[in-house]
Amino acid sequence: MLPVFRKTRNLPLSHAFPCGTAMSKELRSPRHDALRRFLKAERARAELTQGELSKRLGWNQRTLSDIETGGKRVSVLELVSIAKAIGFDPCLALRHIEEIEE
Repeated sequence: MLPVFRKTRNLPLSHAFPCGTAMSKELRSPRHDALRRFLKAERARAELTQGELSKRLGWNQRTLSDIETGGKRVSVLELVSIAKAIGFDPCLALRHIEEIEE
């Protein structure tokens, strides 16, 4: 039987995810740190500046800077866009961070 979810507006996160399944949203988590370093290294390997990559993506260069310095989390959609613009498989990034303990 599937669980029944109530409205969670104005409820603490522990009520929305009673089994402790909520993912860490901390900017400085070990996985976040590894992902941002991985993305920066892939950009450097492709010999692209932040400005060049931001033009390919149609993003502001500040967004890439925030991602690479840890000031902004990366969504899955952003990860796919970055990977496509640089030329690597986004699954590589996920494999790189999957074994890191939160």
